[in-house]
Amino acid sequence: VGDVEVKERLIVALEGFLAPIRQRRAEIEADRGLVDRLIVEGTERTRQEVRQTVLEVRRAMGLTGAYQQVRRRAERSRRRTDAST
Repeated sequence: VGDVEVKERLIVALEGFLAPIRQRRAEIEADRGLVDRLIVEGTERTRQEVRQTVLEVRRAMGLTGAYQQVRRRAERSRRRTDAST
């Protein structure tokens, strides 16, 4: 088997492997809003997971009540600052 024949076989194998990937990429590229939708949906799912994880961490550390108190104080302080400006 010569070099040219090996290269031709490699090209055929690579084309067969890459064809479905190229087709899928073309489909994704044709749907202009798909990437934006995926980003938004992924961000929303991630935020939900992060909120749940942070809540579990706070509970495990015994910070749920303390955090609420700190949050309320910060909110009152912000309101006073906003009212004075």
